[in-house]
Amino acid sequence: MTSKHAAYGSTSDSPDAPKRVRVRHFSRAKEQGIKITGLTSYDYLSATIFDRAGIDFLLVGDSAGNTVFGYDSTLPVTSDELIPLCSAVVRAAKRAFVIADLPFGSYEAGPDDALHTAIRFMKETGAHAVKLEGGVRSTEQIRHIVRAGIPVMGHVGFTPQSEHGLGGHVIQGRGEAGEQLLADAHAVEDAGAFAVVLEMVPSSIAAQVTKELTIPTISVGAGPYCDGQLMVWTDWAGLSTGRIPRFVKQYARIAETLHDAAITFRAEVDSGEYPAPEHEYGDVGSPARLVELAVAAERGGWDAVFLWEHLHLIRAMRLDVVDPWVTLGAMAQATDRVLLGAMVTPLPRRRPWKVAKEIVTLDHLSAGRVVVGVGLGHPPDDEYEAFGESGDTRRRAELLDEGLAVLDGCLRGGAFHFAGQHLSVDVDVHPAPVQRPRPPIWVGGMWPNRGPVERARRFDGYYPVSAEGEPLPPATIAAIVDTMHPPAGFDIVAPWAEGHDAAEFEAAGATWLVDSRWPVDDWYESLLAAAERGPH
Repeated sequence: MTSKHAAYGSTSDSPDAPKRVRVRHFSRAKEQGIKITGLTSYDYLSATIFDRAGIDFLLVGDSAGNTVFGYDSTLPVTSDELIPLCSAVVRAAKRAFVIADLPFGSYEAGPDDALHTAIRFMKETGAHAVKLEGGVRSTEQIRHIVRAGIPVMGHVGFTPQSEHGLGGHVIQGRGEAGEQLLADAHAVEDAGAFAVVLEMVPSSIAAQVTKELTIPTISVGAGPYCDGQLMVWTDWAGLSTGRIPRFVKQYARIAETLHDAAITFRAEVDSGEYPAPEHEYGDVGSPARLVELAVAAERGGWDAVFLWEHLHLIRAMRLDVVDPWVTLGAMAQATDRVLLGAMVTPLPRRRPWKVAKEIVTLDHLSAGRVVVGVGLGHPPDDEYEAFGESGDTRRRAELLDEGLAVLDGCLRGGAFHFAGQHLSVDVDVHPAPVQRPRPPIWVGGMWPNRGPVERARRFDGYYPVSAEGEPLPPATIAAIVDTMHPPAGFDIVAPWAEGHDAAEFEAAGATWLVDSRWPVDDWYESLLAAAERGPH
């Protein structure tokens, strides 16, 4: 309805607004002189759009035979074909009244056949009413369906299912035929229909019918004097490619838009322009993109860029995961100032002497800008058990402690000997790193577990995380500092928590604040914007 005093079906979010157009609202609209709008719809997407636009009723028409199935007429379409379409439209329509069109051959044999078909549509699709064609000849069918409690919309004038008997697509109701059309319309009303479609009828006849009937008249090419207007949406939106009836006003040119878009798509695929990097899943898993982020972060004033080290990053999400050390090497060549590192390396599943060699190499590539983050690795099922390794926490903790001892020794360069329960080395390591005596080692772990805290005390920093994966607020960071009493030069690395600023973390005793962003739809764009914006 177009009036601000709509008889029904307001599209506002007011709690007083009706949630659904009902049969009674059609007669109320006629009484109040408010125009009714209807469109055909055959699918969920179009129905959703029309419903949100405030269209009053959606007709799942047998015109789907032409527009969906490609038949030459509406005659071949069946109930089995229309029912899935109608079900989709019903699922989409939150406000609009949905009417199912009974196809040719499903009701003409008699009232019982008509009722059977109507019941099937109502039960299997959830439609709110049915429509059938014919005037006097269909009154028994209409009456029988209405007696069963099913609302019926009639259809007189040009009835597509009878086009051969009518001599094709011709105007109905001219001359003496006008009397028959009036009789048909009255017969439909008398049989109990709540509304009637007038198709391809002279506007003068349609005006007379509208004046004489107490039920609403819906125009399909029957002029402006009816109580409402119904259009086939593919005609109205410029999607149909065949001849368009004279009465159709095209409100869009969707066919032209789609045609041009398809040509552009084909050309861009041929040229390689599509897909571009921004159209790829796992953009942050692209080493080249990660290097771009590092350059942007350095330009934006950040102090460090860290990468996760995972074999799987939540396996069910199927995110791209690249090797951090290879990528950090590329970052080192593209930047001059920011510190670089993996946060954190799951040392229990790595050979610590190999990790040490990677770190020393990166330290030389970056001219001494490496920070080493290590931890148990989480989650154990993705990082260990999926590859046939034990995810047992105690065993991983033992391997981490021994691995840290080996890593510490190998990073210092020169002769080194270690013999433990799990690891044993006797080596002379060269070259030594740029940073002396070695790059700083930060130990990550879940707060308030005692093991990670005591492990971190032996090295250069502590990176606490919560068991729930949520960042720790400044008050918790302050409690960590009170527990550890860190010496000068020891780093407390805090993951940034929303709702707090850097000054709060600094006051709590944090020496580093890490802005770690979880995957979102625009993950790369979000990270790039943060990198360019700089610390805040």
